Amino acid sequence: MALQGNLDDFSLPEILQLIAVQQKSGVLKLTAGDDVAVIFFEGGKIVSTRDRRRNARDPLKPFLVKTGRLTDAQMKQIETIEAESRRELTDILLSGNYLSSEELTHVLEQQIQDTLHQLLTWKTGSYHFSGDARTVPKFAVNVRLKSIPAETILQFKAETSANSQVYGKDDFLTYHGGGVNVWGRDDGGRDKQLDKLGSNWDGAVGVSTDDAPSDYKWSLTAGGKYDLGDGIKFGGLSSFFYEHDSSFVEGFDDSRRR
Repeated sequence: MALQGNLDDFSLPEILQLIAVQQKSGVLKLTAGDDVAVIFFEGGKIVSTRDRRRNARDPLKPFLVKTGRLTDAQMKQIETIEAESRRELTDILLSGNYLSSEELTHVLEQQIQDTLHQLLTWKTGSYHFSGDARTVPKFAVNVRLKSIPAETILQFKAETSANSQVYGKDDFLTYHGGGVNVWGRDDGGRDKQLDKLGSNWDGAVGVSTDDAPSDYKWSLTAGGKYDLGDGIKFGGLSSFFYEHDSSFVEGFDDSRRR
């Protein structure tokens, strides 16, 4: 099964659901700028988010330190062994008695959930799914895809940028009513007034100058669960993404004049 495209058109939850429903095995590669992530599937179930071909960026390493399973000194020691022996990280963790098999399985499940929570904030980028069961990692765990997070999560990310061609200038051309509201919509004041062709339009004004705009985007992810007892759990996960963007065009095109 070949599946590829942009996250703008097909969201990550939709992609995960499609792979789960069709019970496919393989690897889903996600790319957003310089960030790259992978999700491995076996029979439609997520079994790993670690790419052994990219050991330097193995998400399991920072997760082990962040959760207090390993110290920074222990991780450096493990990375030295890894570089000298070229052994897989999970083999070193087990043979070195850093973690038991049960502990490693539990940690991998938590790490997968943690990575998925981060990836759910990705709203732009590209994806490519390659259906090949041989890509499944050596040490993998089955994680049931669900909307109830493993633990309470509240994550906020923000980013700002500016157009280098106009940033800092105070003579950026604009006009009253030329923008849109916070949701990217206007009040209809910019609609074509075809019934007034040849005469003045309502609200017509000249251009004015203003400060050049700044671009920004932010995302908020929140979720949690409640254990009602008897194996019954209730919860959910939601994610909101907002982006304010602008573009700049210098000069004008006479061919567009009518």
